[in-house]
Amino acid sequence: SCITAIERKILSIPPGKKPRLIGESYNWGGESTLLPQYHNLLKNGAEALILVANEPEAALLATELAAQPPSYQRLPMLSHWGVAGGDTVALSKGTIKNLNFVFVQSFSFQRTRTAAASRLAERASRLLAISNMDAFPAQVGIAHAYDLMMMIGSAISQLDKITGPDVAKAMTDI
Repeated sequence: SCITAIERKILSIPPGKKPRLIGESYNWGGESTLLPQYHNLLKNGAEALILVANEPEAALLATELAAQPPSYQRLPMLSHWGVAGGDTVALSKGTIKNLNFVFVQSFSFQRTRTAAASRLAERASRLLAISNMDAFPAQVGIAHAYDLMMMIGSAISQLDKITGPDVAKAMTDI
């Protein structure tokens, strides 16, 4: 299992204990409740939840958990950056703040370390009319899109003739 020391700490997994992973799935954008999946995880012995979701699903789960009685078992949750793509806090009516909920974000405009990232932040700020970097939506998604376009540009620059298969091969060769 590829759980890092930071994730172990967030999820309260003692060093040396090998986590047993159990899973539940749901339809993105198609669920009216996530409690059945949550209950299945609890029933199967889950001690923490690694959530792969975007903001609507995270907000739905947070709202549903907050509506449960105080004695209800609320697992610590670790999520990938998808929950930061919009305003999860507002969508959950603030309830997510009351959970042990942490998300991992691999890129942040507030911590740009390169001139290219700073230029991207400036351009994105202008295009999106955002002056407060804390309010910047989907920072990782913007960075991923930028990196992908740079990779495609690099691949295309190596080609004499631009065809789908040639671009695909050049991308693979990068």
